[in-house]
Amino acid sequence: MDGEDEESGLSVAPTSSLSAALSNVVMAVLGAGQLTLPYVMSQLGFAFGMLLLVCFALVAVYSSALLRALTASTKAATYGDMLGRALGPRWKTACAVVVVLYAFGTAVSYFLIIREQLHRIAAFFLPTSDTGATPWEENKVFMLVVVTALVVYPLSALRDLTALRFSSSLGSLFALYITSVVCLYAPWGADRHHIREDDGGVVLLRVCRGGHPPSPDLAPRLWPRSFAAFAAASPLLAFALNSGWAFVPVFASLRDPTPFRGATLILVSHAIIAVNYLII
Repeated sequence: MDGEDEESGLSVAPTSSLSAALSNVVMAVLGAGQLTLPYVMSQLGFAFGMLLLVCFALVAVYSSALLRALTASTKAATYGDMLGRALGPRWKTACAVVVVLYAFGTAVSYFLIIREQLHRIAAFFLPTSDTGATPWEENKVFMLVVVTALVVYPLSALRDLTALRFSSSLGSLFALYITSVVCLYAPWGADRHHIREDDGGVVLLRVCRGGHPPSPDLAPRLWPRSFAAFAAASPLLAFALNSGWAFVPVFASLRDPTPFRGATLILVSHAIIAVNYLII
């Protein structure tokens, strides 16, 4: 086929090392989960949340194993190519539309977070004006456009995932830094003075008080508050463990994609993700 690598049959030549592929898979999952996991656990409860976390992690491993086998059999480098070769051209177009919508929604969520955090970073390093606000804080959209043009778009336009090994490795370090901050500075232990007898919660990690006593409503529970809480939080947990959306192109770029290296990629990456979430 035109444009494919002659030896492997892939649409792109596999050039990524196993370590680079691991970084790409880990960074495709971490970040969103670290931001949503505290809310998810507060809604699901500690015991039920941990149980659901393990179940979803096993589902993610199984899904990645299926994707690895299908990618290897179809010699595809993208989800669209994989479905097109397995089910027909119409499914390739439908898959491309779904991937674009998923990526767009995810990007919008991250951009909203970035926009709110950029001015806080700038305010930390830059002095405030007479009105008490920094110029960056008054121009959040402009600041976001600059970051998008200088950082996000160049990384998104790369056709070779190997080029992401530096940014993915850096992102993995930052993710581990977030986990380290939680472990070192979070107020661990129970604060029984602020727990009601009928609250039904067990405090494992006290909310940072910030000069005020923690609210009893913030005490982690063992079980979901209600069915509505379960329905609202469980999709976020599934999203936090969704490695499948990026696995196919990452595995397709892996050098020597043997079953053993594929299994290593799946198990090690998901172990890193699960341990990180369990610590948080």
